[in-house]
Amino acid sequence: NKVTGCTIHFADNQYDTGPIILQKVVPVLDDDTPKSLMNRVFEEECKAYPEAIQLFAQGKLQVNGRRVRILK
Repeated sequence: NKVTGCTIHFADNQYDTGPIILQKVVPVLDDDTPKSLMNRVFEEECKAYPEAIQLFAQGKLQVNGRRVRILK
């Protein structure tokens, strides 16, 4: 099974290398078109960004080097 998805991460001085906050997985379906797949990934991004922002705003993210731990 093929999958794609989105990754929410902190920004640093290089492109796409910051510590990962969270990821969402989206299956690639046999009948997907680039647009249908893009739309499903976008739906997950619309959930992931608010989730990551809320975790950050609540002080629930602990960064240790390249790792991010979500606190309860």
